[in-house]
Formats: sequence, C-alpha cells, structure tokens
Amino acid sequence: MILIDCTDTLRLVYDRGKDGYGVPVPGVRFKGTSKLQDALTAIRHDLEQMEWWQYIESVLTAGLYVDKPGAHGDGNAWDFDGVVLKPNPLCDFGSAPLTLVYSSDWYKGRTFDYEPRIYTLSDRIRTRLACLFSLRFPIVLTAGYNAAHEDHMHLSIAGEVGWRGSRSQVVCLQETLSAWGGTQLKVDGVFGDKTWRAWRNALPGKLDIGHEDKYWLDWLKMIAFDPPKDVK
Repeated sequence: MILIDCTDTLRLVYDRGKDGYGVPVPGVRFKGTSKLQDALTAIRHDLEQMEWWQYIESVLTAGLYVDKPGAHGDGNAWDFDGVVLKPNPLCDFGSAPLTLVYSSDWYKGRTFDYEPRIYTLSDRIRTRLACLFSLRFPIVLTAGYNAAHEDHMHLSIAGEVGWRGSRSQVVCLQETLSAWGGTQLKVDGVFGDKTWRAWRNALPGKLDIGHEDKYWLDWLKMIAFDPPKDVK
C-alpha cells in the first residue's frame, strides 16, 4: 500500500466530513496500491481530453482504502462523488467554486443558512464519465446498479478491463444508451432484445456525443469485439 499522490494523478479531495456530502475537506491523504495510482493517472490523461477538464479544480471522493473486506480494503478501489469547478467570472458558474455532485439527493436532511452552490451532475455527464472510467476500471458501479451507489460511483481495478457481460456493465450500457442513444431502456442489467437493438443502432458513431468522446465509442466497440453469448 502506498500514499496516492494526488498532484500527479487526479486532484482528489475527500468530501464526507462533518459538514456533509459535497463539501471538500482539505488535508485528507489517501492510500492505495500502485496499480490504483496508475489507473488514476491514466484517467487524468483521459479527462484532459474533455473540453471542460480545464475548469475542474478538484475531484471529490468518498475515499479509497478503507479497513474492510473487499476492493477498498485491498486498496484497489475508489469512490467518485463529483467535481469542484474553478472560480471563473467569465463562465456561467460565476466567481465562486461550483460543486457538481453525483447524487440527486445530496440535500436530504440538510439545512442551509446560505444558497448552496451544489448541483447534480446531469445523466449525460454521469454516463460519459462512467464510460470513460470503464476503459480503465474493470468494475464500475453506478446508481442503476443498486441503492448503495445512488450518491457515488464505485470504481475498482479488480480483474481485467474488457467486456464480460456482467450485470454492472449492462447497467452502465443501458444508462448510456438511454441518456445518449434516443431509446429509453429499463435499467435492469439484462442484455435483452431491446438493449441489443439500441446498442446496434448506436454503432458506429451514432450517439450525439461530440467528436471529443472517442473513448465513449471505444467502450461500446469493446462490446462488439466480444458480445454476450445470446447475441452472437
């Protein structure tokens, strides 16, 4: 286990302190495996190709290593909560930092004596990021996977990157096709006829996602190289 160097990887900031979800807590250090740090470094380079990366001040996380069984306990996972955008008076988000969080329910049970500048990431941004992360992390668990991931995205390097037809991968695919492909699918993790048709219609390059999102189609094409048995 090593200290994750957040300067050379992602600018990670913990956001699950006493002030609640979405509020950055400075000074928290993270541990993980060197393989996890390599994956985070690769993700940073991928994100730098996105048009809005220049506005990101930091990436919010619920943590990396946690002393418990599983991928977190092995130092092979991290939880994505959202991003903090840099102050920029020339942009729509004004002259103060703006926090974009994963959950639509971040405000539950909280009261404010000020107008919070915390907003929810759109479905399209969440699915763009999920597809990007899927190229580097074999396991990506989103809100569609189960209720435990409604407020964050779980990313683990356990296993090998590639299409396995797992429930978590099919959920991610269904969320992506629903957000971008023009077909509202039931997000149930089952690669049935409707999901298969929506996936086929999205290839090649038929998603309205912009030229900068080559990695998105790369992820969809990864499925084409090894489709589930029932659609071969």
